[in-house]
Amino acid sequence: MELPSARHVVTPMSEHLNVIATRIFEAGEEREIVVTFGAPLPVGEDEWVCTYRISGLTRPDGQPLSSSSEGGESHGHDGVQAIRGALTMANATLVNARTKWGVPLTFLGQQDLMLE
Repeated sequence: MELPSARHVVTPMSEHLNVIATRIFEAGEEREIVVTFGAPLPVGEDEWVCTYRISGLTRPDGQPLSSSSEGGESHGHDGVQAIRGALTMANATLVNARTKWGVPLTFLGQQDLMLE
């Protein structure tokens, strides 16, 4: 059986995100970027969604990035695929912020953000 691939859909974040994990990244000496993952939820037959939020992510000049830099949803065949997709999309957003906008992101002082 072929599993559907994870896809990215940006929607308004639920105010009642059932948080299952949070990671705090350093963005220089004075800023933190917080990524929060919600519990995967079934949304249909053989479809699950995992929502994630990214707080505090801006360009070094303080300007906002795109709306997808605030978080999104990953859909998958089951909860595990939805979680993996959310981890991958959050990682891609953070790596893009670092490479495209020069945001000095690290985790525990290391360049590897350890989300994949």
